[in-house]
Amino acid sequence: MGFFYRKSFNFGPFRVNLSESGVGYSVGGKGFRVGTSARGRRYSAFSIPGTGVGYRGSGCLVLLAAIPLAHDFQQVETLPENDRTRYTITPQARKDLLTRLLKLNHQRAAEEAAKVPAKATKTGKPQRAKQADELL
Repeated sequence: MGFFYRKSFNFGPFRVNLSESGVGYSVGGKGFRVGTSARGRRYSAFSIPGTGVGYRGSGCLVLLAAIPLAHDFQQVETLPENDRTRYTITPQARKDLLTRLLKLNHQRAAEEAAKVPAKATKTGKPQRAKQADELL
């Protein structure tokens, strides 16, 4: 891993990102953002606040369609007992998002596997297995 530089400036829901590659900008809030990278690529991204789980790419808008996120203060059972309250999406919405992410991941893995050419096999005479006494 190398060193990098990035600085962000927020103006309400708007964000301007300065990096070595140039200037990028985006609009959105906690959990969902749409923007253009410093290299001119358009993207949409979502994350589940407080979990470190998220997705960034061009197919994100379809992934979020028809999921009621219902942001509110929720009890997160994976956190310590004395500090479980977080402002995040409902557990059902989290489960739906992770299910859709898993399906998308499998779909993309299948697409990538289809692009890789099959291994060529040798067409020569099959070799017989060596016997134990031949190895000595």
